[in-house]
Amino acid sequence: MTLKNCVRKTTCYDCKNIKCYHHGKKMADCPKYRCDRPPEVAYNCDNCEFINQYINGMRKEYGYEV
Repeated sequence: MTLKNCVRKTTCYDCKNIKCYHHGKKMADCPKYRCDRPPEVAYNCDNCEFINQYINGMRKEYGYEV
């Protein structure tokens, strides 16, 4: 495994690079150091409204929408 900074102008969730460990993972886009959601829904990133809004904001910043 190789670690490096990503220079693609896309979210990890929208990334199509199958060689990247984080492609397609919403969790990888979350800017929070720790999940602060209630225990019954913590780390349920696929259903997290915060990360959905964050990804939509990043899409607008990068100039595309999916």
